Amino acid sequence: MSLNTYYQDELEYLREVGPDFARANPEIARYLSDRGSDPDVERILEGVAFLCGRIRQKLDDELPELTASMMGLLWPHYLRPVPSMSILEFLPEIDAMQGPQRVEAGAEFASVPVAGTRCRYQSAWPAMLRPWTLRDVRLETPAAQSPALVLTFQTSAKTQLSDLELGSVRLHLTGEPRASFMLYLLLSAHVEQVTVSSGSADGRRREVPLGASPVSALGLDRREGVLPYPAHAFPGYRLLQEYFAFKDRFLFVDLKGLDRAVSQLELTDTVEVRIIFNRRFESYPLVSRENVRLHCVPIINLFKHPADPIRLKHDRTEYLIQPSKTGVADRWHVETFRVDDVVGLIRSESMETRRYSPFYSFQHKVSGEARGEAYYQTHLRPNVRGGDPRFGTDTYVSFVIAGDKRGLPAEETVSIELTCTNRHLPEELRSGDICEPTDRSPANTRFRNVVKPTPTVCPPLGRGLHWKLISHLSLNYVSLADATHLKELLRIYDFQSAQDAQRALAHQRMLDGIVAVRSSFGERMVRGAPLRGTQVEVELNEDHFAGEGDAYLFAQILDRFLGLYVTLNSYVQLTVRFTRSGQVYAFAPRWGEQLTPATVREKA
Repeated sequence: MSLNTYYQDELEYLREVGPDFARANPEIARYLSDRGSDPDVERILEGVAFLCGRIRQKLDDELPELTASMMGLLWPHYLRPVPSMSILEFLPEIDAMQGPQRVEAGAEFASVPVAGTRCRYQSAWPAMLRPWTLRDVRLETPAAQSPALVLTFQTSAKTQLSDLELGSVRLHLTGEPRASFMLYLLLSAHVEQVTVSSGSADGRRREVPLGASPVSALGLDRREGVLPYPAHAFPGYRLLQEYFAFKDRFLFVDLKGLDRAVSQLELTDTVEVRIIFNRRFESYPLVSRENVRLHCVPIINLFKHPADPIRLKHDRTEYLIQPSKTGVADRWHVETFRVDDVVGLIRSESMETRRYSPFYSFQHKVSGEARGEAYYQTHLRPNVRGGDPRFGTDTYVSFVIAGDKRGLPAEETVSIELTCTNRHLPEELRSGDICEPTDRSPANTRFRNVVKPTPTVCPPLGRGLHWKLISHLSLNYVSLADATHLKELLRIYDFQSAQDAQRALAHQRMLDGIVAVRSSFGERMVRGAPLRGTQVEVELNEDHFAGEGDAYLFAQILDRFLGLYVTLNSYVQLTVRFTRSGQVYAFAPRWGEQLTPATVREKA
C-alpha cells in the first residue's frame, strides 16, 4: 500500500476511535474527545498520523533492505522504471547530402514542451542516413503467382546507387498492426527469393537475384537491446521486458547484399527490390509507404542529469536524491533511473575528493583493503505524492565509510551524476512531437517520432517483492517447459498491467493464448560426440495475439530466451504450432547464444 493509504487510515482512526478512548479513559486522555476546529490541533493530528503511517508502512514492507539489495545486485533492471520508448524517423535533406551519414547510438532528441519541460530521448541503435527515398511500396497478391513485396528506391540527383554503402539496408515496419505484423511474419519466415532490378539504356529491365538469407529480423541479439542492462544480468529477461513494454521496437528487418546486386546493374537513379514469399493468406491488408520506412531507430527517454549536491550530516542515515532543476520547469519532471557516479568533496586545506562505490557490488574490497573505503547504497520508494503510479519513484541514498572512523570528515559535500527519465510527462506526447534538436542531435536532418511514445512504467515495488526474488532464484531448479511456469515467468516482467487496465486485459488474453507446453529429452551428435538437450513444443492460439505475425514474434522471443537460458554442454530446440492455421515453425537447435534462423514446416 502507498504511504497515503496508511496516512488516511491513521487519521481516520484518531478522529473516530479517539473520542471513544477518551470517554473510556478520561483521566489520561480527556482532551482527545474534543472535536474542535482548531487548525493547530488538526496539524498535530495530521503530523501524528503521518509519522504513524510511516511506521506501519515500515512494519509491513517485508524487509525490502534485504530483498531489494539482492535484486539490485543480481537483477538491477527489476528495480528500475521502464522509460518511455518510441520510434524516431530521420528526414534527411537528400538534395544537400554528398553521401551516407552515420548517426551513432546515443544521439539525443527533444520533444515539444510539456508543462514547460522538453522530454529528452536518446537513440538506442546507430543509423545510416542515405540520400535516397523509398518512393513506392506495394504488396502484389496475384491469384496464380506467389505474393511479393515490391520496394522502389530513388536516389537524389547528386548521388549514385554505388556510392550509398548498401551492404545492409534497414527497414522499419509500422502503421496498422495487422499490416505491420503480417509483413514481419512474411519477411522473417517466408522469404523465397529477392531480386533487384533497374532500367537500362536499351529500355529493358535487368534483374539480379540476391544471395542466401537476404532478409533478417532485427532486435533479438544481445547488442540490439533498448533498455540499459548491466553486463552480468541475464539478457533473456530484457527480451521479455521490452516485448511487453514496446513491441514496435522489434519490427525491424535488414536487407543484405544490395550493394553486390547494384554493382551488376546499369547505374540509374531508381532501383526496384522484389521480395517473393512462399506463403499465401486468405486476405491481405492494404500496404503502402506508411507501412515500410527508412532511416528509423528506437529511442528511449533517458538522459544524463546532475543531482543537487548533498551536504553530509553524519547524524542522518539517508538522503533524498533530488535531480537538479537545471533545464526543467519543475523538479518533479525528472525521475532517477540510475546512479552513475558519486564523488565527495572534503572541505579541508587540500580540498580532497573521494569516490563512493556501490555498497552491493561484485568488486567489494575485503579485510584490511577496505579500511577507509567509501560506499553508497540506494533505496527506491514510491513517490510520496500519493498512490498514483504515474508519479513514479524517489531514490534515497545512504553512505558508509568502511572500518575507519577517521574517514568521517567534519564537512563534506557529495555530488551525484544520474541517468534520468521525465516521469509521467511522455504520456502527453503524440506522434510527431519529438522533433526538437539538442546539442547532441545530428546536423542537417529533421526527425520525428512515428508512433506515440509509451508511458513510463514504475517498477513493481511494495509487498511481494521477496516472492519475485524467489521466483527468479527458482528458475534454476524449476523447468520452464511447462505452461503454468512459463506464464508465471511472463507475468513477472509484465510491469504495464499494474497501471494500465486495458494493457492488463490484452496481456492476459495473450497468456491465455499459450495453449500447451510440452518437453522431452533428446540427443544430437555434435562434432562426433552425443549431446543431450531438451525439445520444447509450444501450442499458440494466434487469435489471442494481434494476428499470426504477433504470435510469431512471441515465438521468436521465446526461442531466443530459451537459447540464452540453456546451460553449458546442452541444447534446446523449440517447435511452435499455431492451433488455428496449423502452421508449424521448427526453430533450429540453440547452444547458448548461437544464432541460427528458423526453418518452417508446412501443415501436413
